Amino acid sequence: MMLVFLITIIIIIGVSGENSPVIELKQDNFQHSISSGLWFVEFYAPWCGHCNKLAHVWEELADHIQSDPDSFKSVNIAKVNCDEQTSICTAQQIKGYPTILLFNDGVSKKYAGGRTKQEFLNYLTHMSRPAVEEILSSQIQNIIKDDDNVNIILINKNKEDSDLHDIFYEIAREVQSIISPNFWDVSDRIKAGETLGITLPEGNSLVIANNGVNLVYSGPIEKVVLKSLQLWNSSTNTNFQ
Repeated sequence: MMLVFLITIIIIIGVSGENSPVIELKQDNFQHSISSGLWFVEFYAPWCGHCNKLAHVWEELADHIQSDPDSFKSVNIAKVNCDEQTSICTAQQIKGYPTILLFNDGVSKKYAGGRTKQEFLNYLTHMSRPAVEEILSSQIQNIIKDDDNVNIILINKNKEDSDLHDIFYEIAREVQSIISPNFWDVSDRIKAGETLGITLPEGNSLVIANNGVNLVYSGPIEKVVLKSLQLWNSSTNTNFQ
């Protein structure tokens, strides 16, 4: 039993050495660090068994991020020892270990996905993208051919309609941690309608595309995500034309 304990301690020390790619955040650098860019932070305790199991994956993840700066130029992998940095963990309302938070320019979201390296990378790849991407109507077909994704498309003919535009972008930022849906902004209404195979109304509109079905959404914009995820394929849904 003592041998297992000593091996565990050696492993922890080994993955937490000076050459570790994981950034150790403390009281003197935490707030300044998380205020800019993407910070994927593990809040842990040295005595936590689940934290010890995660340690190697966290190191491998950090190594991968550092080796691919073009894809993850604003992403930082970090950790906080809650036994030592109690004030940070209290402020972040950490209740159990490990807890993983993503900070995007200071705004935090709790990570609740899988804990393999690939699952972390998939999440960070998605979160590194803009919440809404502006595309050309000619790009729509390539985007909607992925049947696994729900795509919400703003046909943004009149950018001066700031209410719809602003709410659309705000909602996209709020739900970006959900792998689907994806949010797109297209300005050419006529060509977009031709590509989607539907008739779009005058002015700005929203389209939900998934599994080869493209539907014009006419309900409250605040509920478009809920409708797209739960009701997009319901033929009786009156919010779809």
